[in-house]
Amino acid sequence: SDDNAETVRSRLEAYHRQTAPLLPYYGANGLLRVVDGMADMDEVAAQIEAVLAGPQATQPGAGPGQA
Repeated sequence: SDDNAETVRSRLEAYHRQTAPLLPYYGANGLLRVVDGMADMDEVAAQIEAVLAGPQATQPGAGPGQA
């Protein structure tokens, strides 16, 4: 179950071990986009839509599967 302390602890450990180390790399390369997940749900959705519609989405070669 996802609602017990051990599951939360395990997921936080995985985040700190696997995901957090990527943030400085993407930030330094101008690729990190930040969304305030604690905002109102409509605001979060608007922020995500703005990120997805940003300038990188219109650059040649920036489509799905393109590096």
